[in-house]
Amino acid sequence: VIIVTANTEYEYAKKLLNDHNEEVIYMLNKPFWSSWIQHCNNIIELLLVRTQEEREYEQPNPDRFVNIQFGRKSFLIDPGEIVYIQTGKKGKGKTKITLKSNVELNCSLSLTQMLQNLPPFFFQINRFEAINLYCISLIDHGNRELILQNGQYCSIGSAFYDQFSKITRGK
Repeated sequence: VIIVTANTEYEYAKKLLNDHNEEVIYMLNKPFWSSWIQHCNNIIELLLVRTQEEREYEQPNPDRFVNIQFGRKSFLIDPGEIVYIQTGKKGKGKTKITLKSNVELNCSLSLTQMLQNLPPFFFQINRFEAINLYCISLIDHGNRELILQNGQYCSIGSAFYDQFSKITRGK
């Protein structure tokens, strides 16, 4: 409801506002023609704000999403969409996160910090890389290499191979 009245008594408009408080979005004050566009924009904005306030929201489930921050940007990512994580050598760059869509995101977290925020289906395969175990397409145990679903080739470090082998072979 938008109230437009020619009544000179403000008490009438005030009574309408009190009687229809839930329905009234905006009360136009005369003269309004000179700034009609601005009034329309204000009315629409108030309507949207009221609609948003009445809606019930569910906060993102921390078990379903991981918050990856880089500078002033924050990405909410489903961990299942992450295929590969690679960090630069100490002090030499950022951590790169590759998604199933082959989109690459950068963040300033170390690999260790990233793994602390991710579910246990992520496995560190060497000093600088971790993978999503559900995204493995091929394991070459002879060469200690694997291919991920996005075509990424990775080498499994010798210090990490025994644990990797136990997990992937079920022993």
